[in-house]
Amino acid sequence: MQIDQAKIEAAIIEKAVEEIVGGNFADRVHSRVKQLVEARVDAIFTEEANARIKEAVDAAVRDGLHREYTAVDSFGRPVGAPTSIARRLEQIMADFWSTKVGSNGEPTSYGGTTRAEYVIGKVIAGDFKKTVDQVIVNTAGAFKDTFRDALHREINTFLNSILHVKSLGDQELAKSRKDSTVPYGSPEAKE
Repeated sequence: MQIDQAKIEAAIIEKAVEEIVGGNFADRVHSRVKQLVEARVDAIFTEEANARIKEAVDAAVRDGLHREYTAVDSFGRPVGAPTSIARRLEQIMADFWSTKVGSNGEPTSYGGTTRAEYVIGKVIAGDFKKTVDQVIVNTAGAFKDTFRDALHREINTFLNSILHVKSLGDQELAKSRKDSTVPYGSPEAKE
């Protein structure tokens, strides 16, 4: 018995076509395409809906801040002149910053300064105190270093005048001065 190559190829092609065109493959492709289209439609709808909602909220806030209203008492009678939320917030902030406060920052009925002056004074005083403290520390450190150097030079001069011997410390001191930059005419240059 001989195998017919052409019949085998035809059977394979027929089976593949049946699988691709027939039932299962077409259903899978259809459901996947449907799923992708629905996901894209949902994304586009969400983007458009979010943009419109943001626009509407922005408009409502903007209009709400400037829409005039009249405050009413507990009986529903108008109290005061018509105003808007924006003007009312402006008035509240102006009142807050212009309120007189004592040295502890609490509102006071007499004397004191405005809250704005109090806050600015605290900020400036804090920065000024930090700066002054740092200048004091830097000055004390510089004084200590200068005093130590001067004392060291005086002791070396005194010891050199009494003891006319070049010690190991003298040699190291001379070497360190050669390695560093010593200004001409300074006490270190004379030793």
